[in-house]
Amino acid sequence: MAIAHENTQSKMLAPQKKLAPQTFVPQIVGLMQVHIKGPGDNGLDNSLGDGPGNGLDDGLDDLIRRHTAQGPDERKDIQTAGERKFESILKKYEQALKMEATIECDFPMLYIYNEVDDVLTPKEIEEFFKLIIAYEDYENYKNYQKCTTSIINLLIQISYNAGNNGFVLNTTNLTKPLDQLFGRIKGKHDNPINITVNGNVGVRCSFDAKYLYVTINGDADMGHAVTASNSSFVVNGDVHDYYDLSNGCCSFIINRVIGGFVQHTDSSSYTINGEVEVRRFEVHSANCTFKTSNPNTLDVFLRHIPLFKGHKIYFINEDGNEKKVGELERVVKRVEYKFKEYMKR
Repeated sequence: MAIAHENTQSKMLAPQKKLAPQTFVPQIVGLMQVHIKGPGDNGLDNSLGDGPGNGLDDGLDDLIRRHTAQGPDERKDIQTAGERKFESILKKYEQALKMEATIECDFPMLYIYNEVDDVLTPKEIEEFFKLIIAYEDYENYKNYQKCTTSIINLLIQISYNAGNNGFVLNTTNLTKPLDQLFGRIKGKHDNPINITVNGNVGVRCSFDAKYLYVTINGDADMGHAVTASNSSFVVNGDVHDYYDLSNGCCSFIINRVIGGFVQHTDSSSYTINGEVEVRRFEVHSANCTFKTSNPNTLDVFLRHIPLFKGHKIYFINEDGNEKKVGELERVVKRVEYKFKEYMKR
């Protein structure tokens, strides 16, 4: 457990640094209090050394060697990239890992958003992400989640602001998916941020984001794209407990099972080609478009999507052609459903 030391606290506090105008900062309030590991554990200057005990926990080399999901060639590439390309940013990342948040202030996140201003290409961000996956077994897993997500989100935003686009992350080697990836990052109307994830993502992926185009070749946990706006999302895996509170004008394509669907957003589009769990399917919006190629999902749409709210429903046949279900047909279907329910009583 982290222990505060008054004699080291002032040394570890980085000098105040003015944020670059193009970066974004999460809402952090309150007074700053820092809890940093004792002097024997803060060997950041030697964190890339060869000897045992020179880095975070057992050192970068040992952590990478223990990450057995990667082959020898890939481990060698990651080591080279870490030592030669990313030494400076790794030290900042390790420093943040050693800090702890308090009730008054989320200091690790504040440190990252004040100190990290590195401009990496999309390829370099992909390489850096592979490198820090090796830290997943860090003793404070909650801190690992927070620091890893924060630094990746920030690096993507900085890189995009510098004129880059087309980001790819591979999360398949993670034991648990990362929460809040791509949260609060902002693209532009004529140039959305294009992101592809190969693997699963955790809760609240892309929350409060704007002008994104995200493709997830895996599963998405609850709260996906909550409060996002003007963005498009494709999920080629399952979506767990979808709860939509986005700010409108979003497009969603979900190609497998979706659990619990609760939707509140006007003027958005939903293409659901997989099954929908009917245990909770609620639509509280207006002027949305719903499409599916799945007959069972079409049945759910016709039963539960409100009438006379401007919603449009389409069925996609095997040839990929879309047929709109007219309002009158929907009314007739709804009456049929109600009659069948009545007869079962």
